[in-house]
Parts: sequence; C-alpha cells; structure tokens
Amino acid sequence: MVAENNLLPILSNLNNAKVAHVTGLALPPDLTYDQWESIGQAFQPLSEAIKWWRGDWLAYGEHRFGERYSQGVTEATGATYDTLRKEAWVATRVPFGIRIHTLTWSHHEVVAPINGLDAQTHWLNEAVKHGWSVRALRLAIEVQRASEYGYDKESEADHEDQERCPMCGQVLPKVPA
Repeated sequence: MVAENNLLPILSNLNNAKVAHVTGLALPPDLTYDQWESIGQAFQPLSEAIKWWRGDWLAYGEHRFGERYSQGVTEATGATYDTLRKEAWVATRVPFGIRIHTLTWSHHEVVAPINGLDAQTHWLNEAVKHGWSVRALRLAIEVQRASEYGYDKESEADHEDQERCPMCGQVLPKVPA
C-alpha cells in the first residue's frame, strides 16, 4: 500500500542509488539491507501513481483538445490503448478529492462503476476501516447489491443451492448466463 501522500520523500529513497536511469538502476556495492529495502519501497507507490497520472493526463487531454488528444497517446506513453482507456475511465469516475492514497489504484477501480460520490466514498472508507483487499471490497459490494435485490438472510432457506459470500455467508445472486 502507498504509505505516503507525497512522493518526494519516497523518491528521496533513491538517493542511495548511484544512477537511476530509465534503462536501469545502478546500486553501490556497499548498500546496507535497510538502504536496499528503502529503495525497493519506492517502487510500489510509483507504479500506483503512474496509473493516476496517466489517467488524469488523458482526461485533461480529452477535455482540453477533444478528439485530437487521442492521436499518438499509445506511442507517447508506451502503454496499450486498453490500459490507457481503463486508467482514464477510473480517473474520471473517481475524482481526485475522494481518492485515498493508502488504497491501491485497483481499489478505486472497483468503486469506479458505482454512481454517486457519496457511495464511492463510503466503500473506499469501508475498505480502509476494515483493511480490505481489492477482492474483499469487491465481495462486500456484491453482497450489498445482492441484499438490495432481495437476497437476504431471511430467504436463505429458499436458496440453499446458491453460492454464498465467503466473508459473511449471505446468499449471492445467480448471474444469468
């Protein structure tokens, strides 16, 4: 998980590297384990941040330049069209103001389809409160949706052959084929 809201202290961990270049990382031979580990800890928040940065960059480009923004974005970023489309979609669906830096980008991807900032914020806060993984967050949302469609504990006896949520045991709805 991302431990810092500001990447500057994380990037300072790379000070222990002799050379940090786009094609590699040259490390001095006398690094301590703690120094080596601090460098590694800089990677995860950077990989999370790049998804947000590209998504926000694309959303800006679309807003500012219209159709023209899409010309050459895959070449400019080196990412696939599908990756960029997903990052832009999540960035536009989950505004900067409700993003939680201690959760992964994937947590935010799970709440992106939910309509309403209050509902998205609720689920992101629940994930923090309970320490949920992405999978646990997804399951909790599915259970909530299931209960909204009448699949509650009172009707469990009628649905003994159906799949149950591994977290709470509630009956999950059958997905039509």
